Amino acid sequence: MKQLKFIILLSAMFLFCKLSFAAVSQDLSYSREYAQGEITAHISLNSAQSTIAKPFHLEITITSSKDYQSEVKYSENENLEIADNSAPPAMKTLENGFAETKFVAEIFAKSIGEIELNNIVISYWRNTTPDEKQTLEVDSIPLTVKGFLSDSDYQQIDEKGIEVFFDENFEIDGIEKLPIPKWVWVAAVSLFLLILIIIIVICKRKPKAKQAIRISMAAHEIAESLLSKLDTENLPQTGKHKLYYQKLGNILRYYIEYRFGINAPDKTTEEFFDSLGYANILDEATKLELRGFLSHCDMVKFAKLLPTIEAMDSARNLAGGFIDKTHDTEANIDITDDKTIREMLGL
Repeated sequence: MKQLKFIILLSAMFLFCKLSFAAVSQDLSYSREYAQGEITAHISLNSAQSTIAKPFHLEITITSSKDYQSEVKYSENENLEIADNSAPPAMKTLENGFAETKFVAEIFAKSIGEIELNNIVISYWRNTTPDEKQTLEVDSIPLTVKGFLSDSDYQQIDEKGIEVFFDENFEIDGIEKLPIPKWVWVAAVSLFLLILIIIIVICKRKPKAKQAIRISMAAHEIAESLLSKLDTENLPQTGKHKLYYQKLGNILRYYIEYRFGINAPDKTTEEFFDSLGYANILDEATKLELRGFLSHCDMVKFAKLLPTIEAMDSARNLAGGFIDKTHDTEANIDITDDKTIREMLGL
C-alpha cells in the first residue's frame, strides 16, 4: 500500500510540474537596466516565478567603453543557490567602439514562497587603475517559488507532520487512487532487466578509444608553410587582389597570435595595435613597419585599392621578413584542436 502511495505522490508531482511549467511559460519575465558612470548593466530573468524543481535563468549584460572591465559576484543567500556559468564571461566588441560582456547564472531555490534575490554585486574598473574598483547598486528582485503540493496538502503536513504521507487515509488533492495490475509490475521489471543486459553487452563490446595524434609546429613553420601554399595559388597573376591580401594578412595575424600570445585574428588593426602597445614586445621600428603592412592590407580589402604586382610582391616579402626577424625556433604550438589552422595547412 505504501508503494501505491509513493506512485500516486510521484504522479501528483508530475501533474503539478506540468501545470506550473505551463503557467510559467506566460510572460512573467523580469528586465531592468542600470546606468552608472561609464557602464550600463541590463539584468534579465527568464521568469520571476517558477517551481522549486526548475531554476531561474539569470543574464547580466554590461556595456562599457573598451577602457573598462567588469565582474559579477554573488554574496551568500540562505534561500538561494547560484551556479555561475560565466567562466569566462562572453565578451564582444560593438560597432560603436564599446565592449559588451555577458554573465550567465542559474538560480536554484532552497525553499518555497516569496524570496528576494538581493545578492548581486557588480564591480567595474578602468584598465589603467585596476585597484580603484567601483560598485553598481542593484535593487532586490522578488521571486516567487511554488512547491509540488496544494495549499491543503501543506496544511495537513503542518498539522500532522511528514508522517501524513504514510497514512493510508491521506489523499493528494485531484489525484484518484487507481489499482495497478500485477502484469504492469512484471512488465516494468522485465523491461528494466532487458535494458540493463543491453547496456552491459554494449559496454563490453565498446572498442577502446584511440588516442588522438597530437600535431605540434613552431609558429614560424606554420606561417612559412602557409606563405609557400599562398605562393602556389598565383592570386596576384589572376587579378584576385583582395583575396590575396586577405590571406596574407591572416597568415601574419595567426603567426603573431601563436608567436606572441596576442589574439590578432579577431581584432581590428587599431585594436590589435592597442594590445601590442600594452604587451611591449616589439621595437618601434618593427611596429611601424607592421602597421604599414596591415594598413596596406586594409586599404585593399576595404577601400578597394588596386595594388600593382610589385606592391603585392613587396607585401609578401615584408611579411616573410617580419617572420624571419621575430621567430623563435624552440617554442612549438599544439595545433591538434585548431581546426582553422589545420584546414589552412591541409592537415
